[in-house]
Amino acid sequence: MLKRLFQILYSVLFLLLVVGCSNDNFKIEGALSDAGKQTLRGVYVNEAGVQTVYAVVENGRFTFEGVSSNPTVFYIYNPQNKLITKVMMKNGDGLKMRGTINHNYLIEMKGSDENEDWNNFRRENHLLYQEGKTKELDKKIEEYIESNGKKTASLLLLLNDYSQLDDSKRVYDLLNKIDEKRVRQVF
Repeated sequence: MLKRLFQILYSVLFLLLVVGCSNDNFKIEGALSDAGKQTLRGVYVNEAGVQTVYAVVENGRFTFEGVSSNPTVFYIYNPQNKLITKVMMKNGDGLKMRGTINHNYLIEMKGSDENEDWNNFRRENHLLYQEGKTKELDKKIEEYIESNGKKTASLLLLLNDYSQLDDSKRVYDLLNKIDEKRVRQVF
C-alpha cells in the first residue's frame, strides 16, 4: 500500500515537473549594437488584451518574453516610441535578432519561417521603408503576394505594411490570393 502511494506521489510530482517546464511562452532575444543602455517596450495582443512588456538593454543585448497561445504581432519600440521592428510570435516560438536601431529595416532575424520571410522582405526593400515611399512599397507588397500566396508573410505584409487598407476592394482581391490555410493560421 505504501509502495503504491509513493508511485502515485512520484507520478504526480513528475507530471507537475513536466507541466511546469512546458513552453507556455515565447522569447525574443536581441542584440542591437547601437542601443547602449536603455529600456525597450514591446506591445502585443493576447487572450487577455493588449500587453506591454519592457526589456532593459545592456551592452546592446535584451530579452523579451510573452504569452500568447495564438499568433500575435509583437512590436518593439525604443524609448522615443520609434518602431524598431515587428515580428509574429506565439507560445513556443523563439526568435533571435541582431542589427542596429539606426538601420532597423536591415535587422537580421533567425526564428520561424514566417518571421524570416517577413523580415527578408523588409531588408530587401529597406530603402522604400526608410524613405517612406508607400506607393512603391505597396506595389512590391502586391508583387510579393502574387508570387508568394502560400507564405504567411504575404498576410503579414498585407495587414501590417500595406498602406491602402482603406481600399477594401483591393485588399479583398489581395486577400483572395493568399492561401486560406495561411489566413486561418493567423486568425
